[in-house]
Amino acid sequence: MLTDYLEQARPRFPRAGTSNRLWMGMKGPLTREGIQRITKRHTLAWFGQAHGPHVFRKWLRASAARRSPELAMDAADLARWDEGRR
Repeated sequence: MLTDYLEQARPRFPRAGTSNRLWMGMKGPLTREGIQRITKRHTLAWFGQAHGPHVFRKWLRASAARRSPELAMDAADLARWDEGRR
């Protein structure tokens, strides 16, 4: 899924070619604060309670460890926040 995003979806976002940030939005690269706001807004609408991205990072690590223990550290690496990483 990440490969599909990087190869097919990410290049279509405005200013994607000007940034090495992984996650892009309709106004350009997403900031930590932007991702936090979006995640809280949508989880509140979907689940009736606002949750930040940390909940999903925890879920990703736990799910990876259960399904493919040998890949758990890869999931943890993918879920970390690093603005300079792509």
